[in-house]
Amino acid sequence: MWFKSVEEIMKSWLKPASFALLVSVLPVSSYAIPVTDVAGDLLSTFVPGDSPASHGDTDVLSSEVSYNLATKHFTFTGTHAADIGTSKLGDGTASALYVWGLDRGQGTERLASIVQGVTFDSVVVLAADGTGFFLDLVTAGATPQGIAGVQINGPTISADVDGALITSLNLLAPQDYTWNLWPRFILDNSLIFTDAAVSDFAPDRGNSALTIVGRAINEPGSFAIIALGLALLFIGIGQNPRWINFLNRSRRA
Repeated sequence: MWFKSVEEIMKSWLKPASFALLVSVLPVSSYAIPVTDVAGDLLSTFVPGDSPASHGDTDVLSSEVSYNLATKHFTFTGTHAADIGTSKLGDGTASALYVWGLDRGQGTERLASIVQGVTFDSVVVLAADGTGFFLDLVTAGATPQGIAGVQINGPTISADVDGALITSLNLLAPQDYTWNLWPRFILDNSLIFTDAAVSDFAPDRGNSALTIVGRAINEPGSFAIIALGLALLFIGIGQNPRWINFLNRSRRA
């Protein structure tokens, strides 16, 4: 009999309870598909001060926000239709901003006049000049917190952000936050935070879930459970007739 996968083999040789426990305690990683966006779908309300088509670095093609359960770090990534820095002010300064709105459980539709369903209560802002910051929009007295290590690689801008910087509202676990990305650019930089400076949304409406990476194992009890799961694995195999027959055939070979 041929098996299609290791999982199928384990299911066929183990007792169901043993298999379920083993799978539940093994460290795993989950990789979601990034949000993709159609090229050239800039908002009709985007008024940068010249031709919108000349600002390909504000046209989102894909984006993703991941959260690592083990390191408790967020990674923000956005890829665009042109190299980051294409959009410049009259003096040649690259000045596009890339804004990820995060909903930590108290998000509202602050951009309802130009998009539906995008809720956020804080923002992570990365700039074409390699700087960035996090800003809590609902906690009184909050000030921008600088983000170091912004990476720019052609049309992609990204940053790894320590979860301690993105303060919790104690309403949702960090892995349950949702997000949306929108770039901003306008030749009159004093208007950068007006609706006319927003070029695109990814996703086009509403928020996306985070990509969850890894599984945190940081308590002694977790290792004990894994040991128990492995013990059940070998007990389950040892009592299964298929495994016994396989061993007997191997000894005769």
